Amino acid sequence: MPITLSKLANNTASVTLTYDEDSVTIVYYPARVTERTFAELQAFAGIDVATLADGFASLNNILSNLIKSWDVQNDDGGMYPTDPASLAVLPIAFRLQVLSAVMGDIRPEALMPQKTLN
Repeated sequence: MPITLSKLANNTASVTLTYDEDSVTIVYYPARVTERTFAELQAFAGIDVATLADGFASLNNILSNLIKSWDVQNDDGGMYPTDPASLAVLPIAFRLQVLSAVMGDIRPEALMPQKTLN
């Protein structure tokens, strides 16, 4: 049976990370990590102070696109939103740790063909 692009893009996986003494489980869309995502991450890594705000906006957009849900909560117990504006309020170190956990879980290098030694 053929698969649609929307089905690929909506497939989910989860990863759990530890932040301070708490654990956070993130349900994300692994198929949304694309060449464009890597290009945006590369651009983020190469930012200078003058473009810092643009770089963090890009990071927040990437995370917002990847995260389906997580167990980060508002003080009222509801799920903390994952839209870019809400993510901008969270500590930078936490957002980078979330990104690292998702990308580490996907491990694109594990998908690359491996050279065999003869």
